[in-house]
Amino acid sequence: MSNNPITREISEFIKEQIMTGNYREGDKISERTISERFEVSRTLVREALVELKQNGWVRAEHKSGTYVAPLDLKRAEDNYKARMALEPVTLTMAFPNLTEQDIIRMKENCEKMSTAATPAEYSRVENDQHRILCSRINNRYAEMFI
Repeated sequence: MSNNPITREISEFIKEQIMTGNYREGDKISERTISERFEVSRTLVREALVELKQNGWVRAEHKSGTYVAPLDLKRAEDNYKARMALEPVTLTMAFPNLTEQDIIRMKENCEKMSTAATPAEYSRVENDQHRILCSRINNRYAEMFI
């Protein structure tokens, strides 16, 4: 995931639009519209799209644009299996460094995830959980997996 907070925000916005159905499979994603919405250069939007392409959310067509990618069930299953194996280990690595505030925030996030009304809402809260872990894990290789 990008270290640039704006690029990360743009990426999360696009994923949310896909998960809520505002962007559907095959829809073209307008760099101009997104850059105007966030009041940033198209370069930052492109950085977010490159990351999303690497993670299978979008596909790029030469001289045509970027489009919402079709759902890849095998990729989703592989992602789930990897996360089930890796997330307990990353939590164990981060645990000694968690503050009381981190633990309170993580408990609140768990409650929010259990009552999330939409996949996008769940994803936003889950991403916050991952940000907490990344801030406390002190292992850049493990951070890449989170």
